[in-house]
Amino acid sequence: MYLGEGVRDPAKGIHHWLVHCFDLNTGKELWKHEAHTGRPKVPRHPKSTYASETPTTDGERLYVLFGDLGLYCYDRNGKPLWSTMIEPKKTVSDFGAAASPVVHDRQVIVVYDNLEGSWIAAFDAKTGAERWRTPREETHSWATPLVWKNELRTEIVVPGKKRNRSYSLDGKALWEFDGRMSNLVIPSPFAAHGLCYLASGYVGDAHRPTFAVRPGGSGNIARDGDFEKSEFIAWYQGKSSAYNPSQIVYGDYLYTLYDRGFLTCHEAKTGKEVYDKRRFSPPGSFTASPWAYCGKLFFLSEDGLTYAVKAVDIWSAAAEGNREAVVRFLTANTDGNTALHIAAFFAYAELVEALLEKGASVSVKNKRGETPLDVVSADWSPQLEGIYKSVGELIGTELDLTRIKQTRPKVAKLLRERAAK
Repeated sequence: MYLGEGVRDPAKGIHHWLVHCFDLNTGKELWKHEAHTGRPKVPRHPKSTYASETPTTDGERLYVLFGDLGLYCYDRNGKPLWSTMIEPKKTVSDFGAAASPVVHDRQVIVVYDNLEGSWIAAFDAKTGAERWRTPREETHSWATPLVWKNELRTEIVVPGKKRNRSYSLDGKALWEFDGRMSNLVIPSPFAAHGLCYLASGYVGDAHRPTFAVRPGGSGNIARDGDFEKSEFIAWYQGKSSAYNPSQIVYGDYLYTLYDRGFLTCHEAKTGKEVYDKRRFSPPGSFTASPWAYCGKLFFLSEDGLTYAVKAVDIWSAAAEGNREAVVRFLTANTDGNTALHIAAFFAYAELVEALLEKGASVSVKNKRGETPLDVVSADWSPQLEGIYKSVGELIGTELDLTRIKQTRPKVAKLLRERAAK
């Protein structure tokens, strides 16, 4: 913790604002460019440098924002193409800027909320010319804007302490609402399952909300703070947001990482709690947002330790005896596979026997037209072994291929015998 104060005085001496490019496979530096040299004009957050923003690209050009200094554009070989300076402003507690730029439809979108004159603006991706600028009545937010491409339109969503807002691609206001956001709005909005998620969770506030917003809103979508009655708010939780890290939706679940090393999980579509706060061991402090890959979630602590957590799936739900979650997984199964299909594919003979004893059907077909016997009847081959390896990578588990190869014939025999009856 840092007592809520920024580094009051600008850093001393001459600073160098640098852009580096590295080879992804070897780590070798390919090019480096010095965007600016000079003395910092503004203070900063004690956890930040003067390069807190994340660069972005449209595949043609690289866009680099130093929030209190300027926006710089390079080609992929590091050649400077254009730049536009940003007048530095006084920020809350002298924290400085932090929101990253986003690029969409040939324009780079930047948000700069401060105490003197906040704005959101778009710059031409090719030339850097300002296309539009819209004033914002905000001071306490640092969230990166979201270009939300939903089923109805494409819009720019920006949370804020006073109002959560959406803008058109030419900067016109589309919808807004007072979410009674916490004092400092930091987590970035994102989209999943057709919804847009917004959150803020300053640790000193009682109200630390998470909202799941439906597309199509216009004007004030939650008058008088009645979130439950708004047709455009799918669900709302009043105390489920973290302070710094953004939340993440992986599969059907929304995970929230708290700064002090706790993790919660909710259903992404309904907001229903799956599990309450679970603390990491060993304990840690967290500012970076999580990411997910291959059935696992990853959390990087301020000490440089990465925690890997298995995402909620049918196997972990069954292992914990969470009957409701198991039912949800089976109901939401888009492949049409039954529990018997899955048990047969992974060659769990005892589980297949147990399911058959309980009356599981051997004739039900999945969406590929396969019965449980079909998924286990093919002879072992290099192609089949490759399929199992790919499935193992997908669910984040190294499968025991020797056991599966040996047990598949037994499982197929059990299913044939039941089918014959």
